[in-house]
Amino acid sequence: MESIKKQDYNQSVIREIKINKIRNTPFFDEDKKSLTLHPSKINIIVGPNGSYKTSFLEALSIALLGVSKFQPNFLFSLMSTLRMDEGWFYFLAKDKLDLSVDDLKVSNASEDDIRNFNLPTIQFSSTKTPGVIVKEESSGYKSLILFDVAGKAVFRVGNLKTYRDFIAFSLPNPITPQFINSFLTVSNFNTTSVIKLLEEELDYKFLGFYQDDLGRNSIILTDKKGDIRSIQSLGSGISSLVFLILATVHDIVIYDNVENYLHPQLMFKLIDVIQKSNSQWFLITYSLEFIEYLTSFTQDLQVWRFRKDKEGVVVDVYKGEEVDDVLNTLKIDLRG
Repeated sequence: MESIKKQDYNQSVIREIKINKIRNTPFFDEDKKSLTLHPSKINIIVGPNGSYKTSFLEALSIALLGVSKFQPNFLFSLMSTLRMDEGWFYFLAKDKLDLSVDDLKVSNASEDDIRNFNLPTIQFSSTKTPGVIVKEESSGYKSLILFDVAGKAVFRVGNLKTYRDFIAFSLPNPITPQFINSFLTVSNFNTTSVIKLLEEELDYKFLGFYQDDLGRNSIILTDKKGDIRSIQSLGSGISSLVFLILATVHDIVIYDNVENYLHPQLMFKLIDVIQKSNSQWFLITYSLEFIEYLTSFTQDLQVWRFRKDKEGVVVDVYKGEEVDDVLNTLKIDLRG
């Protein structure tokens, strides 16, 4: 299956990713040459523990954060659920980072870069704070992202000419008020497509938001009996699928451990959601069944197999029908 064609998707979708280094680790293709990826609609990342899969999702998310129209701390809060560690960006920015996402060049910010942005000293008193520069090559415009160690938050300055609409997360357990607040802030759920998907896949109707007796924001739905349900009252699998359906309002969805909490029946429903959506998907999985189910329904996908060797990370790319041919190889990574 060919990578995404320009006429098929909007400007926000990713068409090319070039990776030189993430966390000071070189990335290569299977021929040990520089790595260039041309994503499809569905992109599945697999590989053993320690093969930099989550680090890749974090680096990709940071590139997009540099050109998001949303206030960065809400997206950052969601992005932190990929690793369940608010300090992840500090180490990503501190180690060598060098990649490109379409026209966006992403690299570590030097002390001169940080000084040139004339940051308010009340927020950052030290130019040694690790940061990332996202540069739009066509215009030369830059965005600077810094990590506030004390506040465990990010600070972004600068403006680029284009915007990317994305969401990056993994479902936390328990589902915290902070997670829901951030999710609500960066998403507009009042769309026909989301309402239709909830009804088709889960027989739920989306009602909106409310504050419960403890003053927490919550998402509320009605089930097929007409009973009102909060998102926290649903089972983990149903909640996970609800959030993934709500995420389809975004052009790009980045998600870690997609199989978590999902019974095979819900996996089939998620695959249906992915196919019906207009979103581009970047998903990590350890589930061979999920990949097998996907290949039985669509060929518009790629599997990227990450594997670590003494020189760095090698990424093997399998497209469309090729995925069927390498399922036994993938089984070694997914099953051991």
